[in-house]
Amino acid sequence: PIVKSNEELKESILTGDRIRPFIKKHAASRQEPVHKIRKKADEYLDEIAARYSPGMIHLMSYGVGWIINSMFDGAVIDKAGLARVKAMSRKGPLILIPCHKSHIDYLILSYVLYHNNMPCPHIAAGKNLSFWPLGPIFRAGGAFFLRRTFRGAVLYSRVFSAYVHKLLEEGFNIELFIEGGRSRTGKLLMPKLGLISILLDAYRNGACDDMIFVPVYIGYDRIIEEHAYVHEVEGGKKEDENLSQVIRARRFLKKRYGKIYINFHDPISTSELLAENGTQLDSMPQKEINALCRNLGWRIINAIDRQTVITSPGLVAAAILNIPRARFTREELMETVQTYLT
Repeated sequence: PIVKSNEELKESILTGDRIRPFIKKHAASRQEPVHKIRKKADEYLDEIAARYSPGMIHLMSYGVGWIINSMFDGAVIDKAGLARVKAMSRKGPLILIPCHKSHIDYLILSYVLYHNNMPCPHIAAGKNLSFWPLGPIFRAGGAFFLRRTFRGAVLYSRVFSAYVHKLLEEGFNIELFIEGGRSRTGKLLMPKLGLISILLDAYRNGACDDMIFVPVYIGYDRIIEEHAYVHEVEGGKKEDENLSQVIRARRFLKKRYGKIYINFHDPISTSELLAENGTQLDSMPQKEINALCRNLGWRIINAIDRQTVITSPGLVAAAILNIPRARFTREELMETVQTYLT
């Protein structure tokens, strides 16, 4: 896609037919001047929008490569699956949907795509990650930020939807985490369907000819956040992301966390999915669209699950946790491991 300046994108959204009539209607309902509501929408776009910079992405690829080589023993990448994804990307924007276990997820996926001659996606990130100095860096790498809830924020919700519509219209790939946050147990969480619903709405309104959903499994021999996760699972309070966390994260560079595993499920074409069901999105009642959204969410979760890699540390840990006694022999451990393998 052609990378436009942030001001050009903003002006295109705010003067477009999707948002301009709504701003007038919203101003009238609140009995406020149109220019005041437009200014508020402009501020919301500043809060949300990425500042996509190919130059910064090129620079960040060195940093991410150094971090990964310092902390991990390499990545095992599903090259055949990636080739299928690359071929499907010709039909329309990719909606990359990985499982979410670590902050490394969005770094490694963009890194892999970049080094396989594919554009880095725009990444839907929680607003909690927009703090300085990482916020501006993430924005330059393609991150756009959203609030945890849109409840009561009618104008914000409409502006966010218009921004997503514009990204698809321009042909950008989008990455989102359907679980809504990082899993603390390693198990997949229930799908959160808000962003999927916004994407389907954009497709129905003609943002793109096709939209390709790509379930992605990203797994690790060990998670760098393991101590924080144990603390939270035991009832401890989650610490908000901040600059001090970034500074303390230097200690992780002294440890090794094994390998990273990345598998790609067969892409799901929205137009082909609708053709299979013999229907078109623009002719479906809202109740059927909601059902389609739910089914698609579960289909993606199950697709990620089918790509899961069973790692040796995970297998041994599971075996140890399921031996009821505090002390056991190596033979007993291997017997339990063999049961899992079977």
